Amino acid sequence: MSMKQIKLGMVICYYLQNEGGNILIDTGYVYDKALFLRRLAEEEISIGDITYILLTHHHDDHCGR
Repeated sequence: MSMKQIKLGMVICYYLQNEGGNILIDTGYVYDKALFLRRLAEEEISIGDITYILLTHHHDDHCGR
């Protein structure tokens, strides 16, 4: 398993690569979507590479509402 940090201003999301499926932990603010996509591209991660999303809690900086 490997882990990458996806830094979005004050929020840090984590991407875990695993044989059983890749996990994104938290998604950041909704207004950081363009930055989020850019950071994924910098890490050579496609949206299609994400198998599961784990939201650690309900605050908007973690669940992109």
